[in-house]
Amino acid sequence: MKLTAILCPSLILLFCSTATSTAAPTFGGMSGEAAVMSDGLSRWSAGISFENFEREIKSSGLEDSTIRGGTALALLGFDVTPWLTLHAGGTLSEIDSLRNVSGLDDRRSVQGSIGAQASLWQLEVANPDYLSGQLSLGVSVSYAEYEAENDSATASWDNLVVAVPLQLRTGYSDKELGTIQSAGFYAGPVFSELSGDLDAAGLKSRFDQSEDLGALAGVDVFLHANLLVGVQVQYFERYSYSGSIRWHF
Repeated sequence: MKLTAILCPSLILLFCSTATSTAAPTFGGMSGEAAVMSDGLSRWSAGISFENFEREIKSSGLEDSTIRGGTALALLGFDVTPWLTLHAGGTLSEIDSLRNVSGLDDRRSVQGSIGAQASLWQLEVANPDYLSGQLSLGVSVSYAEYEAENDSATASWDNLVVAVPLQLRTGYSDKELGTIQSAGFYAGPVFSELSGDLDAAGLKSRFDQSEDLGALAGVDVFLHANLLVGVQVQYFERYSYSGSIRWHF
């Protein structure tokens, strides 16, 4: 009885306040506006990417070697302006081989990643018809940390990447595959500063990427106005391959 006596008046008051609160919030000013008005999710994007990589590395006092493995990256992006996007996310990684260590994939810890992409210049291309579209020059900067381990060894490394790709985005359609809104083909120079530490059976060593300057090329296909699928190849004395899928809200 006591619980009913408490709930019934409370529900009546809640109903009344809900019915009258549709005109304006129950807190703040009566205008129904806020200091910052959100435009929903239209400036947000999300995506995942996977990479199989191989790089030449060097260490003081040790022979040059290679690092080979794979990474997974989940990102959330925000369009600060129509030409500038900031993103942050998490990484998972594994090492197939690093010096005389292999199989660093028993335990994967989530690390972080931040970055930005900007479109610096754009030109409308009208002729020839098969190349009509938008020619643009962009820049992307990203920094990510990674870690992989097994029972006897742990490797942790970070990678700063700066790329300046030239892209041609053009639209076309295919009756068999369905309409594809547009595709972007890009290539350009890329700078990568990869360095890390290996702790194997208590023996610690530092390693750095041998060649910092390389090249990249790739294609992004817009399967829908908001859905993009991409593949990319990077070359730093050895090839690395990656694929991604992104959704812009």
